[in-house]
Amino acid sequence: TTTTGTYTDDGTSPGPDPATYGLLRVETWLDNGIPGVGSQIYVDGVPRDEWALSWLKLAPGPHTIHFTDVQNLGTPADQTVTVVAGEVKVVQGVYAVHGWLRVSTDPPIGGTIYVNGQPYDNWQMWQSMPAGQYVVSFGPLSGYTTPAPQTVTVTAGELTWITGTYAVPPGAPAAGLAPARVPGTPLAPAASASRGRE
Repeated sequence: TTTTGTYTDDGTSPGPDPATYGLLRVETWLDNGIPGVGSQIYVDGVPRDEWALSWLKLAPGPHTIHFTDVQNLGTPADQTVTVVAGEVKVVQGVYAVHGWLRVSTDPPIGGTIYVNGQPYDNWQMWQSMPAGQYVVSFGPLSGYTTPAPQTVTVTAGELTWITGTYAVPPGAPAAGLAPARVPGTPLAPAASASRGRE
């Protein structure tokens, strides 16, 4: 829906007094130098526009700028700026481009996955993360050898994928799995009863 406000010159209206307002210009950028992010911009708690504000008239004094979250990007902190009558204040909200960290378990199993000591999920995780270095560790599971921690680097705009391998110690059955039956030995009572009903 598009609406147009048409101004007609009447030759007499003085317009607002320049001493009563300053202008606020707000821009959004990615931290890789690309301009324009589709966030909503708030001024003093009021939603104003998306992507940017084009020289908004505001009363002189302090005003707080807030930017909403955008998926896969790090949100800029709020900024408090002072608008001065007759001047233009330019504010930039810079969003950090995230990468993605995916962690799997092998075999797929309910081990807890930790990133920098914080539990993120069981079995697997796939999440947007700020670029940087992380230590991924794994929780213990009965019957398995716990995978060693791994240090990984997440790069902006790229996927980092690692796997934690839960090994079964030699001669030990995996948790929840019955040991293999030696040929010629009788079935356990429960198994024999089940087989008899087939």
